[in-house]
Amino acid sequence: MFGLSVFPPFVRPDHGSVFDRSVGLGLVQIAVSIAVNLFIILSAARLAAWFARNSLWLAAQRFAMGFVLAALAVRLALDPRRN
Repeated sequence: MFGLSVFPPFVRPDHGSVFDRSVGLGLVQIAVSIAVNLFIILSAARLAAWFARNSLWLAAQRFAMGFVLAALAVRLALDPRRN
């Protein structure tokens, strides 16, 4: 759907071959997607390694997650719309 919505403004027959321009647009989209996904993967790997090295962070994360789950449980228990 993205390609169909972006396609008409960039590919015009009076500016050259429609096939060549559509292939160029597709290659640009693929290149940008690969770059963004590679950045996300490398950042996530580095962040995961940092989290694994810091035991204090892991303890804080467990405490925060326990608090969030307990708060959700209390909210569900006190919900007046419960059947």
